Amino acid sequence: MTAFWIKFGSGWTLWAGILLFLLGAAGAFWGYRETLRPDGGRTGKALLLVRLAALLLFALILLHPVLALEEKTGGKPVLAILLDDSRSMAVRDSLAGLSRAAAARRILFSGGEDSLAGRLSRDWDLSFRLFSGPPISVSRKRAASTGEIARGGRSLIREAIFQTARDDPAGRLGAILVFTDGRETGSGSGPLPARVPVHLVGLGGSGESSSFRDLALRSVQVGERALLANRMEGLLEVSSKGMGTVSTTLVLERDGKKVLEKKVSVPPGESTLKFAFIPKVAGNHAYQVSLAPVPGEVQADNNRRAFVLSVDPRKLRILYYEPMPRWKYKFLRRALLRDRNLSVTFQLRTNPARILQQGSAPTPLRSGFPADMKELGVFDCVILGDLSRADLAEQQWRLLVTYVNRLGGGLLFLGGPVSLSPGGIGATPLAEILPCAGGAGQLKGRLLVQVTREGRGHPILSGLEKVLQGGRAALFPLSNIFRLTGLKPGAQVLAAARGPRGGSFPLLVVQRVGAGRTMVFASDSDWRWVMERRREGGGLLFDHLWSQAVRWLAGKEAVFRSGGSSLALVVDRPVVTAGEKVRIRITGSDILSAEATLEGPGGARALPLEKRGGELLASLAPPLPGSYRVSARVERKGKKGRVKKELAARFLVEPDERETADTSLDRSFLERIAQATGGKVFDAASAGRIPGVLRKKLLEKRKVREYHPRSTPFVFLAVILLLGVEWWVRRRRYGI
Repeated sequence: MTAFWIKFGSGWTLWAGILLFLLGAAGAFWGYRETLRPDGGRTGKALLLVRLAALLLFALILLHPVLALEEKTGGKPVLAILLDDSRSMAVRDSLAGLSRAAAARRILFSGGEDSLAGRLSRDWDLSFRLFSGPPISVSRKRAASTGEIARGGRSLIREAIFQTARDDPAGRLGAILVFTDGRETGSGSGPLPARVPVHLVGLGGSGESSSFRDLALRSVQVGERALLANRMEGLLEVSSKGMGTVSTTLVLERDGKKVLEKKVSVPPGESTLKFAFIPKVAGNHAYQVSLAPVPGEVQADNNRRAFVLSVDPRKLRILYYEPMPRWKYKFLRRALLRDRNLSVTFQLRTNPARILQQGSAPTPLRSGFPADMKELGVFDCVILGDLSRADLAEQQWRLLVTYVNRLGGGLLFLGGPVSLSPGGIGATPLAEILPCAGGAGQLKGRLLVQVTREGRGHPILSGLEKVLQGGRAALFPLSNIFRLTGLKPGAQVLAAARGPRGGSFPLLVVQRVGAGRTMVFASDSDWRWVMERRREGGGLLFDHLWSQAVRWLAGKEAVFRSGGSSLALVVDRPVVTAGEKVRIRITGSDILSAEATLEGPGGARALPLEKRGGELLASLAPPLPGSYRVSARVERKGKKGRVKKELAARFLVEPDERETADTSLDRSFLERIAQATGGKVFDAASAGRIPGVLRKKLLEKRKVREYHPRSTPFVFLAVILLLGVEWWVRRRRYGI
């Protein structure tokens, strides 16, 4: 569209131009007065008009006229409509019992031309995008469809907004309208746009709403390894919203077969449920624990969790080395021998030149404490007593570090006045893998044991928390504590001792190191529980504590051995989320070749291995949930030639539950986005007001061109030409 206008200058030039024209016009009429008579003829009148035209042009030059031409281009601004397509939008707690995704379509498209989309399209060019990951542009027809919706794995709300604003190089984007429940499961990939207002329609019920009823399993805590026919305990972190105390059914399945079913009561809010079962089938198994949906629950997908359990049919093989006789050794030896699932080798140094070996040894230990990995590698856990640096050779200290880090062995260090004094274990290579750097001497007196927050529910203290809490803790005091120094960042203090003059001192500290686990117990007076408090249950407390500690330490992070050798197939995590990376390695000496195969929901395929150092490594990110099995055929160098070994491991891939862990509307998150961008937050009831609230940005581009006649020679030439023509005709016609 083009428009034009003329403007004139001001001041003396304006009045001079008007006066000049009036005087010139008066002179022209006077000079041609004879020709203006009825019988004067047409020539004189034409010449008068020519002179007047010349005078007018000259007067216009003095008036300084400006001719302005304006061109307008552009059209409607763009309104980007983003529709959350993640799984939480499938929750049916919106309009008339519709899912949130279906409610968004009804709000937008129901009513034809009078629908929200129809009214918005009168002033805006609408652009539709679906998002669960990065936003995907779709047609209006696809956006309005209710088929195949709300199936995405994650809600990347901020990333969708950022990408939409970035994909607008022409600057036509006037506003963004987002339909979502506000459950952000991503970290965002960029800043929110400052120039484009973001308006949001929040769908779904909030966690505080009585209409929002949801039971969710947050996590399941179970050890990765169990002994056949031994009782296992697990903890469930449960969340209940919009409901009072409800009764439901807990179901435990092994490889798809039900092994446990029990009624449980779930209070409102956050709570913890315990369950116990007895593994009766050896091997590596995928377990799933679930809670039956309760009436009126809006989301049932978050009622289940999975875990992997390796059930070992053989006894755990333990090596206990003590450099000198003491009370702790006597009572701990009796406790371990009473455990029918343990095969323990005891080594006690009776004098500097003699070691007394007791118990059953899975391999001959002719030289005392193992001096190579072949001997040490057959044990699942090593218990060390009150050692000094001189009690083991440097090679043996280093061997223990490798045993834990690479082979996945468990190490239990029992503190004493020698080892936990300055210059004790802190001066040995063992300090690299223990949860503390060393000790600083001991404190004596009456000390009460306290279970820490990290210790509640931990497998080592399972079933013992109540015994060591409250008034009953006074029944089982300690008479000394060794002060630990330099706790590592990854260390967990499961129990502490409260001193007689106040203060809390770490007592039971654990840490995961490489493929294995380590533990330090900072007292040698717990044996008194057996002698002095047997009738109150001190003997059972002592036995259970150390049996459970040994079992936890022997859980080798899904390490699977072959024939008692150091050859191992290691999966770094037994349970991962779909899309996360899993690392697999094959360790061992003298490996000549290896072939690995991965079996899972997508079928079987070869797994490429990369040699790095002395290990073979593979990594993958399984996209499909389910149970996976890794098998490897390894050929290694043996004493009599080439030896072939078969190794196997299993891990479980569970769906990304972040999307369904909490499906309540997060309105505060939406309000923060709106406030940061200058937008507003609506709900299903107020969404009809959106067209009146959106401030339309005019996208008209104005281009103005100005023409100044006084600055061009054509106007002067026109004046001279007109006056010249008038003079020439007048001279030829009238002779003047």
